[in-house]
Formats: sequence, C-alpha cells, structure tokens
Amino acid sequence: MSIVYRGHCALPLEEARARIAFARQARPEWFRGPLWLYDAKPLGLFDHEIALGFGIDARCTFLLSVFDKERMTCLEDAIDFLYQVFGTEGLVITWGLDKPRPPKASCPPMTINTMEGPVMADSPPARRRSPGLRFLLGLAAFIGTVVAVYVAVLLGYDAWAEATGFFDREGATAMGVAFTIAPMVSLLAGGIAAVLVFRRR
Repeated sequence: MSIVYRGHCALPLEEARARIAFARQARPEWFRGPLWLYDAKPLGLFDHEIALGFGIDARCTFLLSVFDKERMTCLEDAIDFLYQVFGTEGLVITWGLDKPRPPKASCPPMTINTMEGPVMADSPPARRRSPGLRFLLGLAAFIGTVVAVYVAVLLGYDAWAEATGFFDREGATAMGVAFTIAPMVSLLAGGIAAVLVFRRR
C-alpha cells in the first residue's frame, strides 16, 4: 500500500511551486530518495470543496509520497519542514484525502531569499536493479530464449517438410537441423536476449 500525503495550499500556484523547489534544494536528503515531493498543480474537480472541509481555502495542491519505505523515518520531520516553508496558515497536509496531519506548532511562511541551484524533476528517479538481480534475470532470459527458439526451429523445419512434401530418407537433414542449425540459432538468440535484459535498467 502506497503512502501518499496531499498538501492543500492557499498560496498562488507559482509561489507554491517556488517554495516546493526551495524545499527540494534545502533538504535533498529527504526529497531525493526516501520521499518524493511533486510540483504543485491547479485544483481539480472538487479539490476546493475537499480543502474547505479541512479548513483551508486552497488555490493549488501537491503530493508528497513515500518512495522508499525502509528509509521513511524522516517523514514526520519532512512534513513539519513543509509547514515551515509554506506557513501553517497557508497549508494543510492530509494523508490522502482522509486524515489531516496538523503541524506541531504554528509558524509564518519562511522567507526565501534565493532560488538558485538545480531544481529536481517532478517524477521519481527510476530504480536500478542490483547487478546480482540483473544477472539472474539475464540468465533466465538466456535459458528461456534458447529453449523457445530451439523448439521453434524444430517445429518450423517439421512444418516446412510437411508443406513441401520433403522426404528425408536417411534423416541427415533432420539431424543437421536438430544438432547444428537449431542449437546455433537458439544460442545466438539467447545471448542477445540475455545482454538486452542485463543492460536494461
């Protein structure tokens, strides 16, 4: 089950986005892996009415999601930091659209003097598989492809012989397909499949 918090913000959309960019830069150890802070977006259908139910006249909304549950110990501190950045009068954070998460203490909006520095993208970084897992996936792809291609070559030869009426009196052609052509083609295809799977992130 994913853990997603929603920020209901009374600030203008552009100011909210600027403060989110500031929060990302100020606390990259929180918002660059364990958590992910999404850009503010205009209100959708019923978002304003929902925010009013939480006691705020919202003008935009944003999401905060837990990206790595094993390192989510910073979640509470990160939420309080967002309250400090936006000010408690201009922000209400809820768990989804259900349970409000109030601030620990009231505070005015933080004064932001600069927005310089890299701004993080709005989508979470892709998780890279470990080398061990990628090796096992590559091995599985190799074995599966070898078996599938070998069987396909044999069935293809059989279908061709039936369609053309080819009669292999001594079985030399069939043995050549079974023990030379099919293994070579299947090993080549398996190697390509393994490399593609291993290199893919």
